[in-house]
Amino acid sequence: MTNIVAMQTGRHDGIVTCINEWYGTAELQAQQHDHIRVVLADYPDNHPQGIILAVIEKACGSFAEG
Repeated sequence: MTNIVAMQTGRHDGIVTCINEWYGTAELQAQQHDHIRVVLADYPDNHPQGIILAVIEKACGSFAEG
């Protein structure tokens, strides 16, 4: 879903490419899901959507800089 939003802004082509490379195959998805679960466990008081966005931004860059 984040990738769809990034595509629609027209300002985040680099992030779109990064997300595709970071999450583009079933094997990568499994790895990233495991990583996201670890980060979620580290921040139980934060909203999951914010955590997921932070993980994506750490890997691919900030949406605010687009």
